[in-house]
Amino acid sequence: MIKSTYILFIFSLIISNVCAQIPTDGLIGFYPFNGNARDESGNGYHAGVSGAILNSDRFANPGRAQVFNGAGNYIELGSDFDVLPRTVSLWFNTANSDYSSKYGSIVQSDHPGLMNGSTGVAIKDMNGYKKLLLTLAGVSDTVDILPNRWYNVTMVADVNKELLFYVDGQLVGHKFAVNYLKSGDGLGKAIVGASRITSNNYFKGMIDDIRIYNRKLTPVEVELIKNEGACAKKIQTIDTLVIKANLTGANPDLYEHNILVYPNPSSDYVVIDCGPNYASISHYSLKIINAIGQMVFMSKINKQKFNINLSTWTGAGLYMVYLVDSENNIRDVKKLILR
Repeated sequence: MIKSTYILFIFSLIISNVCAQIPTDGLIGFYPFNGNARDESGNGYHAGVSGAILNSDRFANPGRAQVFNGAGNYIELGSDFDVLPRTVSLWFNTANSDYSSKYGSIVQSDHPGLMNGSTGVAIKDMNGYKKLLLTLAGVSDTVDILPNRWYNVTMVADVNKELLFYVDGQLVGHKFAVNYLKSGDGLGKAIVGASRITSNNYFKGMIDDIRIYNRKLTPVEVELIKNEGACAKKIQTIDTLVIKANLTGANPDLYEHNILVYPNPSSDYVVIDCGPNYASISHYSLKIINAIGQMVFMSKINKQKFNINLSTWTGAGLYMVYLVDSENNIRDVKKLILR
């Protein structure tokens, strides 16, 4: 039985360290809660805090996330962000509170003056399970979640009434609005941690890194936000991925596998060499996605070497190489350049 998995990257010809580049084009509201509730998009939509306090974020950085007590705490953002298209992204971690007779409202922008429909993220207990309720323009979708765990949520409303719901970078809902629905009451600002009228449906837990864009983010950009804080290397030639799968009672170095991706940059072919013991990591898969979110390669690790002809890909540019586990969790992401 596999006890734990450790993933490291080793590079040749390293140029420099870089972290995932979070998209900033079209960013009209950004609340990282870095010791305050200021809008760091540069647009001045600073928030007002009512009772919420700062605590450590998901990276254990002190004073970098807002904590809500579920009994009156909320934050009023500086705008309702009533734009179309729009993308709303945030991180949350709910306490194991009882939401059976109420909602735990994470964010809500819903009032009579909206032109482009409501926006809402909330938690509700249903049949003994916690459900994440995602709403745009009156259209909702639900996802099962667990308490005391950080999740990333991204929601997209496009001009053609297309609605996209992502959780942890994965598309969980694709719907279309009939009308841009809104409520008959509510404050004229987006509310975090409570309902649109701030007097009920209080959320208990932590919220961080709220971003609002006036455009539709691509799936690759959604993935970049989900992987915020994960650093990579700029490289010139070969990526070497080292996966150590430690078996219970076994020598920690017994199963060590190198996955080589080369050449990088490339122009006509790419080789992915999973090593002679590839069967021991067959529960992983490889995916390669272009800059507009199209998948150009996907395979389980079911053989030692993949020789990939690039003539069928979508041309020169940046591609992302994903290593995912059997539950489709992304274990790491690397950049591949096609000239």
